[in-house]
Amino acid sequence: MNVRVNEDPALPETDEDAPRVVAAAILGHDGVPVSLPPPARHHDVIRHMVHVLGHSAPIDGEQGFMLSDGTFAHRRRARVFAELHGQLLPRAWGLRELYSEDVW
Repeated sequence: MNVRVNEDPALPETDEDAPRVVAAAILGHDGVPVSLPPPARHHDVIRHMVHVLGHSAPIDGEQGFMLSDGTFAHRRRARVFAELHGQLLPRAWGLRELYSEDVW
C-alpha cells in the first residue's frame, strides 16, 4: 500500500488545518512507510526494519516523518509543520530540515 507524500507547496489556510508531526518514518522504495511511535528515532526505525521486518541492510529509504493526516513528509516539509504547531525543541531553530531529536 503506497502512502501519499505531502509535497504540496502551499501551506494550509490556518495552522489548525496543518497536520502535526507524529512519528519518525522511512519511506521505502516500494512507497510504503515504516514508522515507530515517539520517542523513536530514525535509527530505531532502521533497526526495526532489519531485525523485525527482515529488510536487508543497509536501509536506504527516504527518511522523514508521518503526519497526523496519514501522509509522509520529507525532512524539510515536516520541519514546516513542526514549526507551525510549536513542536520544535529550542535546538532546532535555524535548521532547514527536521530530525527526530528536534521534536522529542
